[in-house]
Amino acid sequence: MRKSDIAKLKYQEATPAVRGLSARKNRDGTSTFLLRRKMPKAISPLGLALGVYPDMSIDEAEAKAVVYRNLIAKGIDPRVWENEQGRAREQEEAERLS
Repeated sequence: MRKSDIAKLKYQEATPAVRGLSARKNRDGTSTFLLRRKMPKAISPLGLALGVYPDMSIDEAEAKAVVYRNLIAKGIDPRVWENEQGRAREQEEAERLS
């Protein structure tokens, strides 16, 4: 995926998915990075929004997609993992401030 691929998209149009990662154009001109991947033994795939371009670069989206694909391959839902990571950061911050 390249900047030029994202720039030429029309509203609601998406880039072809590469290993589940694509970008879809939003009404305001930004694009949302999407990852569709099936969990082991699941019937339907997860649809995950990774971030918004240009706030998130293509490289950052691809790196996050790699992490999420690895979690999914292990049977871990990335949404649950993100929530746990956020709670752990909050606890560390609270302990640091105490």
